[in-house]
Amino acid sequence: MEKRCPKCDTKKDVSEFYENKARYDGLTSYCKKCDAEQSKTAGRRNAPSQRKKWGDSTAKRLHLRGSDY
Repeated sequence: MEKRCPKCDTKKDVSEFYENKARYDGLTSYCKKCDAEQSKTAGRRNAPSQRKKWGDSTAKRLHLRGSDY
């Protein structure tokens, strides 16, 4: 059985897709390769803001001021 990946616009075997039981067909929308590429770029894009958010919440939790941290 085959399924089309909308990102690379090719038909691939269902074994090329991850399972996702929340979806109607039980498979992810993107193939494994496209899903990995998307996850990699999202991680790079969000990393600086996530680090700042973690630092701010840690400073707040430890009751540190800007000059202390």
